[in-house]
Amino acid sequence: MKLKYIIFFLTIYGSLAMAQTKNPVQQANEAFKQGDFARAVEIYIQVLKEKQSAPLFVNLAHAYARLKQWPAAVKAYKDALALKDPQIKTSEIYGYLGQAEYMRHNYIKALHYLAQARQEESPGKFSLLIARCLIDLQRFHLAEDEVMEFLKVNPNDIQAGELLAHIYMQTEQPDRAADIYQGLLRQKPLEIRYFKALAQAQIAADRYDRAIDTLEMARRIIGPGSQEMDRLLADLYIQQTMPREAADCYSRIIQPLARPNPEDVYRLGYCYYQSHQWLSARQAFNLVLQLDPSHAHAALYLGHIASQKGELDAACQAYLRAAKIDKQWSEPYLSLAALQIKQKNFKQAAEYFQKALSREDFDSEQYYRYLLTLQQAGNKDQFKKILVQALSKYPQDNRWPRLLDSFVSESPE
Repeated sequence: MKLKYIIFFLTIYGSLAMAQTKNPVQQANEAFKQGDFARAVEIYIQVLKEKQSAPLFVNLAHAYARLKQWPAAVKAYKDALALKDPQIKTSEIYGYLGQAEYMRHNYIKALHYLAQARQEESPGKFSLLIARCLIDLQRFHLAEDEVMEFLKVNPNDIQAGELLAHIYMQTEQPDRAADIYQGLLRQKPLEIRYFKALAQAQIAADRYDRAIDTLEMARRIIGPGSQEMDRLLADLYIQQTMPREAADCYSRIIQPLARPNPEDVYRLGYCYYQSHQWLSARQAFNLVLQLDPSHAHAALYLGHIASQKGELDAACQAYLRAAKIDKQWSEPYLSLAALQIKQKNFKQAAEYFQKALSREDFDSEQYYRYLLTLQQAGNKDQFKKILVQALSKYPQDNRWPRLLDSFVSESPE
């Protein structure tokens, strides 16, 4: 869960009342109220040159904070604090300083000021901001204590619940996080991000069926149109080896779009392929290449489909297209080699293996298949060279001695 930035609760000092002739402080406050923070800064600075005032330093700091000029805001808050004006509670300024330092990512300094601020305040007032600092410092158990302290006073606070769930996710307690998100959904039953967060917690707890139920419930409650929800649901269905259900999710994403995302269409094609819906898969992969001619994976799967259907020439052309699109990828040439092996064209298959090896290093299984093909092709010189490579890279593989014995026995005395 991405944590939200802290919200400033700022008190502007000085009257905002309208008058026929506004004094500079009124003008600055009015500029602040209207969102012209740069103008407010300019006027506050001019006024403070004539006479220092703790309330106006605070107002100046607030304006800098709205402009996200945190170092200037911190300095102005400290200037206000130095004047020790009884009109302003010291704890209030320390609280503002803590927030400003938090926004500067100075979490240790923020904790120092917040600790001073809450000495004069009611329990739990600054606990959430302190918890945020502790979270960013990865002191999760201390952060949990702060949130629990806040919840004693504010038991149904939404922000506190979100923070506590985040802490539980970070400390690998997804079941506890899921319980909190379920509680948050009872408070806000139409909040889509809580459904998503609950599903992610359930996934982290290896409760994939529950995560699917959560997202399907969200889709029924919230209605169509949530692409993010459908993508997450589709990923879950793929993980659970339910490609038809995943295809339904991607179809919902793609259907209303005049020009869908090529990657979404590719995933739809992949789901069709996994469920052996060859015609639908072929249509999807062809659409991918129309949308993005550089999509090598779509071309590769078109080759796989053609191979499944016995269309060997079409499969060969698709694999060659994939190899041409992505000049670093070995998979198209490995697929071509497999296609040639099916046709017992071992010499051609060996050539494709060598092209694949020139692009990416092989694992031991790929070396083994290449060596068997070289044996079948009768290419003993290349067999010897590749066997030496395989031995050097995977010396523990017990298949190499058998292949070597086979090579020696077939060699003329």
